[in-house]
Amino acid sequence: MRYFMSLIGLLFLVACNGGSNDNSASSTVAAQQSTAEGEQKSLYDRPGGLADDKEAMIANAESAAPASVTANATVKAPDGTVLRKGSNSYTCYPQQEIIGPMCNEAVWDDLIDSMLNKEGFAPDKFSVSYMLAGEGSAIGNSNSDPYATEPENSEDWIKEGPHLMIVVPNRALLEGMSRDPNDPVYVMWGDTPYAHIMVKIAADE
Repeated sequence: MRYFMSLIGLLFLVACNGGSNDNSASSTVAAQQSTAEGEQKSLYDRPGGLADDKEAMIANAESAAPASVTANATVKAPDGTVLRKGSNSYTCYPQQEIIGPMCNEAVWDDLIDSMLNKEGFAPDKFSVSYMLAGEGSAIGNSNSDPYATEPENSEDWIKEGPHLMIVVPNRALLEGMSRDPNDPVYVMWGDTPYAHIMVKIAADE
């Protein structure tokens, strides 16, 4: 019962979170990924077939979340350039090679940054990341290993359609939740500091 009450509370937060007017706009994503040569590349500096067009990138980024979030969100280009300054707590990013369009609060940008740099991460708040356009042309990822890169060598590779991701400040809230990506609500990367709840909205098309 405590689990279901916690889940109900989380989904209530999802419904209410889009109207945030926190003027401390989310920090610039500095997410870095180690390449085979030891170089660092930003999560958002990889071309993903999206035309290098400001309005196209804004429209694509806005597809990630409802208008209650995107209307006042900051929008950034793949290289981190601010395409539109916002006034709420969200920053939206267009489709990239390894991830679909998404709208994040700063805690989610911190999670991604920490994950790609293999650093510790301890969220201090509930926060929803919106990916209502799904993964687009991205290949997906492993539900257990954030560093897996080969779908054929993974037993839990997934590519989700429209979904929400919820990070929680207390890992105890994840206890008893499914880790099976076939379920409508499940935990991703549960054995890592980057554990979060996945909430399916629709199937991948």
